[in-house]
Amino acid sequence: MVIEASDADGPLTVHYSRDGSLPDRGSARFDGSAPFELGEDGNHVIACYAVDHAGGEHYQAFPYAIVR
Repeated sequence: MVIEASDADGPLTVHYSRDGSLPDRGSARFDGSAPFELGEDGNHVIACYAVDHAGGEHYQAFPYAIVR
């Protein structure tokens, strides 16, 4: 899975968590886009936080399930 984040002014820095907790500016981060390896069986959430170039804050969660 690849997560991409940008606005009209270019790529954004995205802070994220992989345990479903609410990320903040101190969380792990990537700039623009990043690949995420999907792990073990079960339900999972990648939660993201970004501030756009106009200063607006955005949160997005990406839930997924792996069943083998």
